[in-house]
Amino acid sequence: MADVKKLVSEIEELPTLPVVVAKITELVNSDTTSASDINFTLSKDLALSSRILKIVNSSFYGFPRRINSITQAVVILGFHSIRNLALSSFVFSAFAKGWQSFDNRAFWLHSLATAVAANQIAGLLRVPQRTREDMFIAGLLHDLGKVVMCEYIQEDMDRVLKIVAQQDCLFLDAEAACLEYNHAHLGASLLDSWRLPSSVVELVEFHHQPENAAVESQPCAAIHLADIIARSICCGNGGDNKIPKINPAAWQTLALGWDDVGAVMDHTLAEMKNASAFFEAD
Repeated sequence: MADVKKLVSEIEELPTLPVVVAKITELVNSDTTSASDINFTLSKDLALSSRILKIVNSSFYGFPRRINSITQAVVILGFHSIRNLALSSFVFSAFAKGWQSFDNRAFWLHSLATAVAANQIAGLLRVPQRTREDMFIAGLLHDLGKVVMCEYIQEDMDRVLKIVAQQDCLFLDAEAACLEYNHAHLGASLLDSWRLPSSVVELVEFHHQPENAAVESQPCAAIHLADIIARSICCGNGGDNKIPKINPAAWQTLALGWDDVGAVMDHTLAEMKNASAFFEAD
């Protein structure tokens, strides 16, 4: 396995986490943070604050009354949700240019569908709210390594997609055939360099191999299943046209039934009808 941390560190143009988003992440991890602390920090970036409020007031959330301030949004949604919105807003803008290898919008639709499905699975598992929020953002960013490849390691991406096209195989299998790393490890390394919580980093790193997770085995299994569900309902595209088999250990860990999976699929499809808020909020 290649040294992905070294690989990430050597990409000079790779975006760094903005000071405001980094500070919010730090505040969220503190037990003494107040809503006014988050509001004060976000007030330093009016564009980001505006984008967050547009998403919060969109049909994706469906609140009956308009939310007019970040402080109000923090009180209603919670610290972790605001962190997730700030982080996702940054990622969408930082990696917004057209990609030679991928349909940008289709890729993020798949990512958001995975996040929505992960959130629903978290509800079935009755995990703590903080873990549920981590699962949402990990679902959204689970394929971030592919974005890095698209924008900064194009030669490797071209090699992988050539094998995908020739062999009609999974993106992950094509990576194994021609690379010494994979997108999961690459994305996790980037998130780690941004100093995101280790829980989120682990969910991204092991979403294809949840049995190898050191701590978050059940949430990792949920991200693994959510990715499969997003593919099954044909929402967006993550780089191939295959639906992988669910990892048996992950299925056993989740202890869900097929009726549960069907309910998650139906809910994800319904929520994705309002997904445009995440991509058209500017």
